[in-house]
Amino acid sequence: MSIPNDHRSTASKSARRSPSSARKTSVFEELYCHLLSELNERCGGAREIKDQSDVYILELRILKRMTRVELMARIQSLRQNLRQMMVSQDYNDLMEKIASVTQDDTSIESLRAEARALLDRVYRRYVLVPKVEDIRLSIARHFLTLSAASILSLCLVMVNYLYAEVAWLQPIQIAYLSATISGSLGATASTLIRLQKLDVRREPLMQWLSLKKGETSLWLSPVLGALFGLVLFLLFRSGVITGSMFPDVSKDAFQISNPGLHDRWCTDVNGCTDRHRDYTALLLWCFIAGWAERLVPDVLDRLANQAKSRPDKD
Repeated sequence: MSIPNDHRSTASKSARRSPSSARKTSVFEELYCHLLSELNERCGGAREIKDQSDVYILELRILKRMTRVELMARIQSLRQNLRQMMVSQDYNDLMEKIASVTQDDTSIESLRAEARALLDRVYRRYVLVPKVEDIRLSIARHFLTLSAASILSLCLVMVNYLYAEVAWLQPIQIAYLSATISGSLGATASTLIRLQKLDVRREPLMQWLSLKKGETSLWLSPVLGALFGLVLFLLFRSGVITGSMFPDVSKDAFQISNPGLHDRWCTDVNGCTDRHRDYTALLLWCFIAGWAERLVPDVLDRLANQAKSRPDKD
């Protein structure tokens, strides 16, 4: 039985269209199945796509099968993603380096190599930025806990300073504790601010390494803040630093045995007012000493230089 020419041409056209349409609908499924087979071989069992590395492998497979137009569109998309993930200076430097390597080469292999380079950097940030955020969140939680403990301790000291009926701490002892806690609290707040200002658009690998390896040095910040607050209090106490802006902790009011400063315990209203003012100024300056890490070291350097120059003048 012969097939008419019209039907034969129609059948041949549908046969030509059928494989093409099938390829268009099955290319992703084919790559997906191929990727899963590779993952199963690597992992020794059945596995679905779970993380960025699996998607990265799939994207590499797709890049190998893209046409010139598709590669150019994909490169523009990757550039847009990197522009949002990087600071302007780093992005411009990267584009200049890529342009110097490609040198206006528009061949399909050059486009595929550029797309691969951009894809590598995009997925590196997909992997490393969450790691940086996890470390930063973990450190911030620990420092917030430390801040809460410091504030609670300072509140207990202030309650004893103002309202305690039993003199379990002398005023000078309360001043020492307050200076130490305020310095530690200032350093903790400064560290939290620095963590908040951390720009994840910078090189994520360097940030991850600096946070991972420098976590111990971050924990030294509250310790140094407490030490600086204590040293600043000693400078106030010794009279090395004086002035209307600074507390006067050498007064007799800081030596009396009864720490209660409630109205019913205070016989000298003016003296109690001055003592409140000095105590508040002490808390503020010790907090600043912990916040500004170079404040106390700069004061000590200045004092050391003055001490060295005095014998020459004499």
